[in-house]
Amino acid sequence: MNHHHHHSPFIVFFHAGTGWTASRNSERKSAKKSAFTMGDCSLTQAPCRQSFIRVGDATSTTWRNSNGLHIYFQKPLLCEFFLRWPLLSRLWLALLLLLSGDIETNPGPTLSKPINPANRFRNSTKFNENITQLKILQTNINGISNKILELQQLTTDEKLDIIAVQESKLTKKSKKDPYIQNFSPIRKDRDENKGGGLIIFVKQDIKYTELNVPKEINQNNIEMQIIKIHLNKTDHFHLANIYLPPRNSSDKNLNEIENDIDNCFIFLETFPHILVCGDFNAHSTLWHSYTTDKRGTQIANNIAKSNLQVLNENMFTRQPYAQNQ
Repeated sequence: MNHHHHHSPFIVFFHAGTGWTASRNSERKSAKKSAFTMGDCSLTQAPCRQSFIRVGDATSTTWRNSNGLHIYFQKPLLCEFFLRWPLLSRLWLALLLLLSGDIETNPGPTLSKPINPANRFRNSTKFNENITQLKILQTNINGISNKILELQQLTTDEKLDIIAVQESKLTKKSKKDPYIQNFSPIRKDRDENKGGGLIIFVKQDIKYTELNVPKEINQNNIEMQIIKIHLNKTDHFHLANIYLPPRNSSDKNLNEIENDIDNCFIFLETFPHILVCGDFNAHSTLWHSYTTDKRGTQIANNIAKSNLQVLNENMFTRQPYAQNQ
């Protein structure tokens, strides 16, 4: 994605116990295509030819017309009734709806108990109970609303499993969640002031649990969300998604913000297996910046005192306009 805004390099670091490694590649089998294509047909359209197909125990009617082949999984006589007497059939359907009482959407097949209410976009996909590799993207998107199509395409091209997004710039008024097929979005919008905002997209076959951030960390100073990824029945790791607004030396709350950063790393250190990613708006040679600034020094010192390791390689997370940035 092409961004023309100023942002400091992102930081990704990992805290792993014995026998854990981080992998950036993921081999996933492509899903089988559906055997049939459903068309958008009018029931009043007269057929040119009719044939019957057996699919298991069900009989379907196939109508071929000028718009192509369309398949209806209905009894043949019912299809003929619809086609010959369209107005009567509509009245009949309306009567059935009135007699049926309250109507609810089809919930689909019964699933195991949802891990988290935020996983409301789950479909009938079975959970992967033996995850060995994950491909994770972290990006500051600088407003997701006008870039969701690019993100959808990137997700498909790169076969991503989890996406950690900073600066979604959604608000509580943004009722509609950004949509990526077969992914569940976990949003954390700002309560006040525009900008900022976080989203984690998790592929629907991955079990996750959303965790609460301690009250000791002021969410107005550090935007943070953390989830637990269930790899199998016994193993898991945590993923933290963080955004820190740029440091303002004239900010009256500067000391409070710096304390929150320290508390944040104390909290992250409590997890035995954690991947931390985000836009910290901090510079340090530890993650290959040209220069080191005050916040970069503070974060580097916190990393040095912990078991966290920087995963950044010596490559741009953004292209700086000036060499000294």
